[in-house]
Amino acid sequence: MNRDGNWFAGKNDAVGQSMERIAPVDGTNPDNWYTSLGYECGRIGTPGVENSIPDKTPPNITLVNDFIGVNDDIVFSFNEPIDIPTFFISVVGPYHGVILRYTITCGGSGLGASFEPDNPLQVGAYSIRVKCRDPSDNLAERDFVLTVVGEPEPSPTATTTPAPTPTPTPSSTPKIVINELMPNPIGTDRGNETTELYNCGGEPVDIGGWVLKNEDGATYNIPAGTTIEPYGYYLTAKVQLDNGDGQVLLYHNGEEVDSSIEYTHSTEGVSWQRRIDGRDTDSDGDWIERDSTFGLSG
Repeated sequence: MNRDGNWFAGKNDAVGQSMERIAPVDGTNPDNWYTSLGYECGRIGTPGVENSIPDKTPPNITLVNDFIGVNDDIVFSFNEPIDIPTFFISVVGPYHGVILRYTITCGGSGLGASFEPDNPLQVGAYSIRVKCRDPSDNLAERDFVLTVVGEPEPSPTATTTPAPTPTPTPSSTPKIVINELMPNPIGTDRGNETTELYNCGGEPVDIGGWVLKNEDGATYNIPAGTTIEPYGYYLTAKVQLDNGDGQVLLYHNGEEVDSSIEYTHSTEGVSWQRRIDGRDTDSDGDWIERDSTFGLSG
């Protein structure tokens, strides 16, 4: 106990939560104790087994789009779910004016947030400060610089009668994209190199018979009857991924539907993934290397 006769951690409540030591030494340091996260025999604790491990790591905050247009939203992502009510953001504009009116939308998973000002932003550099906590009450705080650029002015042209706009032909292929790759998993690569597909639409899509191909031409035929639910995922470890200079391509009825980033390197245990699920502008800027989110909103 501490000098006041109280425990450093733990709770003597209806359930009962044990006090557990983080390191085997220095039992007099109150910071070396925490309230158990384990469960045994109707009590919160780990008697007779290894102590539970408290989460002491703050969430990592990423500014997804640090260059935006005057009408674009500001998008953030997190490497773990956050406690949404603790999310706080301040935005100071190029003339030191605080943006007072805006809307923040957080994804239900707590892994992303979108900041939408009520009026178009002014061109210039903005200072952004973001704070949030994870469910274990670890505080994260980061400062970012956001650059807002103006919309390009149209080039002057001679006045002509505009040609009628042709009616677009509806696409016969549903929007399925290659969404995430794990070329270099921790441990054995073969059989653990994962490719994720994502359904960008609101209808289920039967991808049976579609083909995945790597940069060496090795193919994998997706089994018949395989369906991706709306805004859902399909994962496979049947495609061999090189650790460097690799790419994956997706085909439907012999036509290329999508291709991944042509990655030049990989980091063990870290995946290549789209910054936002399904975002496809045919740019390498759509992709980022970070902790995997297979089967989850990224």
